Amino acid sequence: MFARRKAVRTFATLTAGALAMVALPAAAGNASPGTGAMSEPKYSYADAIRETAYVESSVDGDHDGRNDRIAADIIRPRESANGLKVPVIMVPSPYNARIAASAATARDRAGEPKVDDDYKDVDDDGTPSKFPDWYDNYFVPRGYAVVLVDLPGTRASEGCLTSGGSTEVLGTKAVVDWIGGRATATNKAGDRVTADWSTGKTGMVGRSWVGTEPNALATMDIPNLKTIVPISAISSWYDYQRSDGQVMGPDSPRWLASRWGSTRKVNPEACRPVWDKMAADSAEGTGNYNAFWAERDYAKDVANVKPSVLMVHGLNDWNVRTRNGQQFWRGLNSPKKLWLHQEAHVDPFRTRPAEWTATLHRWFDYWLKDIDTGIMAEPQVDIERAPGQWQSYAAWPPRQSAPVKMHFGQGNALLPQRDPAAGRQSYKEAFDQSQQKMILAPGQNSANRLMFVGQPLPSDVRLSGTAAITVRAKSLDGGATPLTALLVDLGEDSRIAHNVPESGTVRTGREMCVGAGDAVDTGCFAEYGLDVRTSAAEIVSEGWTNTSHRESTRFVSPVNPGTEYTFQWRLQPEDYVFKAGHRIAVVVANTDCTMISVPGTNDDCSVPSQDPWPKTTMDVDLANSHIELPLADS
Repeated sequence: MFARRKAVRTFATLTAGALAMVALPAAAGNASPGTGAMSEPKYSYADAIRETAYVESSVDGDHDGRNDRIAADIIRPRESANGLKVPVIMVPSPYNARIAASAATARDRAGEPKVDDDYKDVDDDGTPSKFPDWYDNYFVPRGYAVVLVDLPGTRASEGCLTSGGSTEVLGTKAVVDWIGGRATATNKAGDRVTADWSTGKTGMVGRSWVGTEPNALATMDIPNLKTIVPISAISSWYDYQRSDGQVMGPDSPRWLASRWGSTRKVNPEACRPVWDKMAADSAEGTGNYNAFWAERDYAKDVANVKPSVLMVHGLNDWNVRTRNGQQFWRGLNSPKKLWLHQEAHVDPFRTRPAEWTATLHRWFDYWLKDIDTGIMAEPQVDIERAPGQWQSYAAWPPRQSAPVKMHFGQGNALLPQRDPAAGRQSYKEAFDQSQQKMILAPGQNSANRLMFVGQPLPSDVRLSGTAAITVRAKSLDGGATPLTALLVDLGEDSRIAHNVPESGTVRTGREMCVGAGDAVDTGCFAEYGLDVRTSAAEIVSEGWTNTSHRESTRFVSPVNPGTEYTFQWRLQPEDYVFKAGHRIAVVVANTDCTMISVPGTNDDCSVPSQDPWPKTTMDVDLANSHIELPLADS
């Protein structure tokens, strides 16, 4: 999955030779010892059983008169045909086949895997040979089955892709139910098959949309779903495609479903009425949170989660932003652990493969094989504090984190106390204003944004949690408009280049091999290092709203020119250390064309041929405007 556009968040000219590849570290040696021996690679990968089961869903998502059949490709040890019972690692994905040429745009193709080896077999013949990712190569020899599911309405599965809707989720759930003996399935020949080779215990893992389905299923009562590993996953599709009432990309639910739904082998156009209804139901014109979004809001049901959760999220993820991870994490009552890394929308297998492979092995052995690997005796949270440098914490955000207000003052100052004489400042909407433009010339006035800068910090300051901004203002000449807030670190440093196409990583030119393989599925993958560059500033967090949603995301409120309103909205959750000598800055603007798709610009921050919404001048009451920062250890 990928956003309507990529954010550009680290700016300034690179110093000579600033680009560097950071070598990936070896596996950590300070893991807590457990009392049980971890699973060993004693089963043959080459001789493993490879088969496809077509599981009957409980719903008819494509409205063809029968319940959908969901394709699940399975690889399991040969010994499981003769009495060995194995747990299941399940990976549900919409990305198992190439987007249809008729549906693919340049943006679609940019988000696709670079080679066909990253997909499943082109043919769905009931005997799969290609299993994307590394889970099969590593875990099948260790006595696991790996089950790769085509999401409903993709590749070989019936039904329709619905951007996280109930029929999609129930189709995925049917496969877990089948593994647990509560659903039926057939093979390619139409003969009924069961998962009698399994213990029933199931763990789910995946990144982006692949990790979103585990979030959804975990909120249901599925007795054999024991653990989930969501990586950069969505917990609320509203918070993925909207931001406090602001539509981030037009027609996103239908756009995503139809693009990846085009991989459905049998008549994908049969889903067109379903996708069109999604567009009609998603309150595109208002940005309202309604029943459509509530159906796709798993965070509201997070208290129901019983499986354990190992969550991973990028602190600089411009695609599935950190609110999606933080709100699910915060509401969990089940056993949990968290990794927060500095890269963007990437899998830790790319950036920290040795540690991640060992961690996931210990996690699955603990929860699916009942082996005490010691993993639950370790600190709950690991955070990448600087490129390749990790620290462990007992909780996140830290319990001692406290809100601190910083006020807007005269002379573009950001102050620890309110300035009653701060006065007012105005700025004009600009539809082609990128984040890069917004942070140029710190401390100076601009016609199209306000920027307030603090004094150099006497010591390090750690921000941990969710910042919130309050702006008292009036629109002088227009109606509803986006509002943008950026929290900025001004100070030269070496940082992850998370805004580049590889999301903070760079290919080393070498391969790494994980587990076992064969001629078709080698188990070897491109090796990556960290992409570290020197920059003069970093956008630490950002947030958006719409002036018409100042009272609620469930309805719009009129915006009358000349009337003063108080606008309050949240930035994305973050954990960041502002270093001594650096300065904290806050930007306030209207449209952020880096992250908000502006109609008529082709998503390139150009000037639209006509104004997509009224061009407004905002007049801000500085004395009654501020940002609240959650600070810890400071």
